[in-house]
Amino acid sequence: MRDVMFGTTTKTPLNDTCPDFDPTAGELFETIGDHPGVISILVVCTIITIIECILFCEAAHYVASTIPYTDRRNCIIWILGIYPVFCLTSLLGLYIPRSAVLCNLTASVYFSVCLYQFFVLIIDYYGGHDSILLQMSNIEVSLRSPPIGCFFPCLPTFKMTEKNLLRIKIAVFQCALIRPFVLFVTEVLWLNGTYVPGSLASDEAFLYVNIITLTSTIIAIYAFIMFYRASREPLHGFKLTPKFIVVQLALICSNIQIIFLGILVLTDVIPCDDPFPTDSRHNRWQCLILTLESAIIFPFVLKFFRTRNGNIVSILGNGRVKEIKEGASLLRKSYSSSSISGNTYVTL
Repeated sequence: MRDVMFGTTTKTPLNDTCPDFDPTAGELFETIGDHPGVISILVVCTIITIIECILFCEAAHYVASTIPYTDRRNCIIWILGIYPVFCLTSLLGLYIPRSAVLCNLTASVYFSVCLYQFFVLIIDYYGGHDSILLQMSNIEVSLRSPPIGCFFPCLPTFKMTEKNLLRIKIAVFQCALIRPFVLFVTEVLWLNGTYVPGSLASDEAFLYVNIITLTSTIIAIYAFIMFYRASREPLHGFKLTPKFIVVQLALICSNIQIIFLGILVLTDVIPCDDPFPTDSRHNRWQCLILTLESAIIFPFVLKFFRTRNGNIVSILGNGRVKEIKEGASLLRKSYSSSSISGNTYVTL
C-alpha cells in the first residue's frame, strides 16, 4: 500500500518496510504537520540559505567594486558562490525531495567549474601565463603529492615548462568538462528509471557514475595539489593556504561525502526512519548536512576572498620587467615595471 508521505513501500535486504520513493512536494506539504522534524529542518535550512545569499550578493558587489582586475574579480566571485549555491541546491532538494539527486549533482558540477576557476585565479596571482613560467622556472615540482603520489616515494620531480603547465591545466580542466557530461548521462538514465541512487550492484549505473566521478575528481585534485605546493613560496603574500583549504573542504563536502552517506545507508548505519525514511534517504541527508557545513565554512570564505588583503598584491624588485621570450607582452601594469628576481610583496 502506498504511503502518502513517503512513497511506495518496497522490500530491501536490510529493511522490508522502507519506501523506495521520496514524496513529491505536494505529498510532503500535505502531511508535513505530522512530521515536526521535517518542519524544523526546512525552517533552519531556509534561514541559512537566505542569509548566505544576502552575504554573497554583498560580497560580490564589494569584489566587483574594489578588485580592479577583471579576470581576478570574476574568479573570486565564482568561488564566493560555492557555498551559497550548495545551500540553494540543497534547499530545493529538501522542499522537492524527488529532485534531491539532481540538486546534489548540480552542486557538484558548479564546484567542478569553481575548481578550475581557482586554478585560473592562482595563475592570475602570478601575473599571467608568461610570468608563471618565469617565476617557477627554477622550482622543482614534486609528483609525490597527495592523494596519489604520496604512496609512491620513488616518483621524480620536474621543472615547470610550458608543456608541463599545459598538462596540469588539462588535468584540472577535465573535471569541469567530465562532470557536466556525467550529469547529463545521469539525468537521462534517471528519467529512464535505470539510475538507482545508492545501488552498488555491478549492473547498476550508480556504481560506474561514481567511479568516473571519483577518478576525474582525484586526478584534478592531484594536479591541483602539485601546483599549489609549488606555488606556496612564490605566492606567500596571497594567503594561498587558507584559500586552498576552504576549496578542498568544498570538494570533500560535494563530491566525496555523499558516497560515504550512500554506504552508510546501504549498511543501515543510517536507519530508514524520520526525518527521511526512504531508500534514497542519503540524498536528502546530503542536502541537510551540506547546508549546515556551508553555514560553518562560508564565513571563512568571506574572510579570505572578500578582501583586498591577499587579493591585490604587487610583485616588486629592482630593475625592469623581464620578458619570457621575444615578443612577449609586458607583465600586467598591476605588477609594476620591475624585475621578478628578489620579490617582495606589498598589499595595495
